[in-house]
This record gives sequence, structure tokens and C-alpha cells, in this order.
Amino acid sequence: MADKAYNIPEGASPHLKSLWARLPGQYEYIEKLKFNQANRGPEGYERRMAHRAATHKTWRQMKGVEKVMFELRHKGNYPFVFGFAAMTTVFMSMYFGALKDPEALKGSTYYQRFHAPKSDH
Repeated sequence: MADKAYNIPEGASPHLKSLWARLPGQYEYIEKLKFNQANRGPEGYERRMAHRAATHKTWRQMKGVEKVMFELRHKGNYPFVFGFAAMTTVFMSMYFGALKDPEALKGSTYYQRFHAPKSDH
């Protein structure tokens, strides 16, 4: 009913025009109240819960990446997400930086056995 056009009378006062302009919003609110009234009571509760069960998934029903993404997007977890990302970046750079370190390669039994040139033994 909110999309209905209301013709404001020509000689209306500014106060009446402002009231007339708010009329679509009031009709929307009345429709919302009617919807809420229709969904009250035990039957309405059962209908709402059946609809929610069909259209929503709780975090207990999520598994794997879906649950991780749900947790990462939660506003309360943002500080932990940023901290996790920062620490992951630091540790990955340390790890990959140490892979090519000559001292680490000399101490690695695996590298010495399979990849080192024969002169390094």
C-alpha cells in the first residue's frame, strides 16, 4: 500500500502537507503490525520456527570452511582475525626466509642427503 500515490490538496496548510507526506510510512507500519499480530501465539511460533529452520543454518550445523568463514565475518572476532593474519604473515616470512639460509641448509640432514652438491658433504 506504500506505493500508492496520495494527492495532497492544493490549499492545504504546510502542517497538513507534512502529515500527508508521512501517510505511506504509517500504512507500512500498520501492515507490519498486522503481520506481527498474525504471527502471534503457539501456531504462529511454530510457523516462524519451521520457516527459520528451512532457511537458516545455526553455527552448530556448520562444518569446515563454512564455519570458519562464519566466525571470521563475525564482528566480535575482528581483532582476533587481524592478529591471526599478522602473526601468520610474520611466521610465514620467517619460515620461507630460513629455507634458503646456508647455515640451515648445512644443518639439514634431508638437504645434505638428497639436494646438496657432492662437494658440500
